[in-house]
Amino acid sequence: DEADRMLDASFEPELATVLAALPEERQTLLFSATMTRTLVGLQRDLLRDAFFYEAYAGLQTAARLREEYMLLPQKVKEVYLVYLLEQLEALKLRSAIVFVSTRRNCSLLQHLLAELGIKAAALHSGLPQRDRVAALDRFRAGVVPVLLATDVAARGLDIPDVDLVVNYDLPHLARDYVHRVGRTARAGRAGWSLSFVTQYDVELVRAIEGLLGRQLAAFEAPEKEVLAGITKVYAARRMAALRLAEEEDAAGATGQRRKKTRPAEAEAERPKGRPGGERTPKTATIAREEV
Repeated sequence: DEADRMLDASFEPELATVLAALPEERQTLLFSATMTRTLVGLQRDLLRDAFFYEAYAGLQTAARLREEYMLLPQKVKEVYLVYLLEQLEALKLRSAIVFVSTRRNCSLLQHLLAELGIKAAALHSGLPQRDRVAALDRFRAGVVPVLLATDVAARGLDIPDVDLVVNYDLPHLARDYVHRVGRTARAGRAGWSLSFVTQYDVELVRAIEGLLGRQLAAFEAPEKEVLAGITKVYAARRMAALRLAEEEDAAGATGQRRKKTRPAEAEAERPKGRPGGERTPKTATIAREEV
C-alpha cells in the first residue's frame, strides 16, 4: 500500500532488504491513491505482463464532507484554534485532527494546549515509532480528543470516527489538501473540514479551489467571543515556547555528549598494537547503527 511513497528513494534500503528476503516467484500487488511518474515508469520499464487497473475520477473529496475556510490574521491563529477546540463538546464533535506544516509547530501547539488543559496527542516524523503508535492508540480510543499532526498522518491512516479536520497550516501542494480532509467523512459518514486562511495563504487556497473546481464556503466565528481569550492564549504560548526551548536544549546537549563519546569508543575498539589501524567489523557495525 502507499506504493508511490514506498518507492521513494528514502525507502530504498528498507525495500532492498525486504525484496532480498522474498522468493523470485511471487505475486506483487501495488496500491496507490496517487498515480505518480515513478509508478508510471515502473509499470512501463520494469513490470512484465502486469495487470493495471485504475479507478480514478480525479482528486475528489467525500460527498458528505462539509468544507469551509476561515479568514483570520496570522498573529491570532492560536487564539482561534483554542476557541474552536474548546467548543468541540458544544458542537457535538468527539474528535479532531489538526494539521500543521512542521514538527516544531506540532510540538509547540501540544505544549500550548497542555498549558490550557486541552488534551492532545502529537504525531510527526521526529517521534520514535513507539511514541507514534501510542499517540494514535490514545486518539483512536478517545483518551485524547485532539491529534496534532504533520502530513505524516495525511495518508494511510484509517481512523473511522474523526469528526473534524482543521488545516491550521494550509498544505503547500493542493493535492495534499484532499488527502488531509480525507481523514474525515470516511465510509459514507459525515464530516467537517475547516481551513485557516491568513493574509499569507490566499494563493494556496486558490490553488486548492482550482483543483476542486469549486470555491470553499466561508465560516464565520464570533470575533469578540474568540478574542476574549487572547490574554490566556498568549500567556500559554509564552510558556509553551519556553518548554519547547528547554526540550530542544536538552536534545542538543544529548547529541553533543554522543558526539564526544564516539572518538573514545572508536579508539577503544582499535586492535591493540595497531595504532591508527583499521576498525574491526564490530566498530563499523556500531557506526552504521548510529547514523
